[in-house]
Amino acid sequence: MQHKFQTRDGWIVDRQGRARIFHGANVSGRAKLPPFIPIEHPDLLDPLRNWGWNLVRLVVQWEAVEPEPGKYDDAYLTRLMELARACHVRGLFTIIDLHQDLFARHYGGDGAPPWALPSHPGKARYSSHGWFANYFFSGDLIRALHRFWSNRDGIQDRYHAMLNHVAHRFASVPGVIGYDLMNEPMGRPLSVLLGWFERVTLTKFYRRAIVAVRRGDPERLVVIEPEPLVGFGHPCFLPDLEERGVVFGPHLYDPIAIVTGKFRGRISTAPYATARIAAKGRRLRTPILLGEFGVLNKHAGGDALLASQVENFDARFFSWAAWHYNPSAVDWNDEDASLVTPEGRERDFMAPLVRPYARAVAGSPAFCHWHARAHRFEFRYVPDPTCTGPSEIVLPHRCFHDGASIVVEGADWKLDSVSGEVLYVLPNTDAPEVRVSVSG
Repeated sequence: MQHKFQTRDGWIVDRQGRARIFHGANVSGRAKLPPFIPIEHPDLLDPLRNWGWNLVRLVVQWEAVEPEPGKYDDAYLTRLMELARACHVRGLFTIIDLHQDLFARHYGGDGAPPWALPSHPGKARYSSHGWFANYFFSGDLIRALHRFWSNRDGIQDRYHAMLNHVAHRFASVPGVIGYDLMNEPMGRPLSVLLGWFERVTLTKFYRRAIVAVRRGDPERLVVIEPEPLVGFGHPCFLPDLEERGVVFGPHLYDPIAIVTGKFRGRISTAPYATARIAAKGRRLRTPILLGEFGVLNKHAGGDALLASQVENFDARFFSWAAWHYNPSAVDWNDEDASLVTPEGRERDFMAPLVRPYARAVAGSPAFCHWHARAHRFEFRYVPDPTCTGPSEIVLPHRCFHDGASIVVEGADWKLDSVSGEVLYVLPNTDAPEVRVSVSG
């Protein structure tokens, strides 16, 4: 059965009327480099399911989709469609992420094919940890981006046509819930800082992109991202697009940790940025899906950073996808950000990401907190009698060392008989609030 999701009152909502929350990871940064394949084999997706996650943000490259103008590599797309189907078999939903950084590999990033660059693109740049600074100091890159956003030579038209083709191909693939229209869109620095880029240029781009996607796949959600500085606490100037099925998909990184090589909680910008993102989501009246966050360059205190961030996300009921799950030795720009080693062993800093959460709520979520040290999870919601399915709460075994002791007030419940890791809270209740407490 195809899953159909809508947006309503700031939530992603399923066919049964339940609010849906997603935890997962980007798969993966290796897709930024030839042959642009996110993961080598579908079996490598198994750990994500075992961690209790339900989302993959699948990295897709324009350069690989359209190697020549108007000519699409459908063999590449077929391979990605097979990965999306493999996700679905494992209970993982998929966001198709049209990814770019620094516009193209020529400028030290990824994204656009060589034919989409200016006729004289300037000297090629190769970056490592400091790649983001190229947005401000590479004149060649700034000119290439201005050409794209100005739609010179119809280059933006080609991007929208590519979006349409991708959506048409994925429209029949089960488990695909939406399309992230462009990863971290960036314009001229001054235009970004003053808000003109988001208010005018990016808004116009998104309106056209939504039309292109929905001509290919009218049923799925669309994810719109602000410019990337929003993830550092910069204000977002995107207006309400007044379109159905729109999800706000900002990213969030800690620049203090990246620059200093250590998480410094007292001066971290992440809590401030998270609060601003939540407020913007309320103003836009859209659900929030944090498309990226994580530990870059293996800085010290990564586990504390992620614990702090996901605690803030879960308290606000954000959906999220960590950057990134890459069980291979292919590492873009030496970021060393994968949640696992090339051999698939978990990195120390990813432990906070495996946590209890409500993936489906038959009502309005009201409170959520995971006391990791005490191994106690608390969740409350206001039930909606129109919801026809149960609330579903993921309880990973590793989070409850002595077995889970479950107390549910206000409704009947049962545990998944196979895994024992999903709590179903039944919807037949007249209680004004349902309270769930799990400890062990």
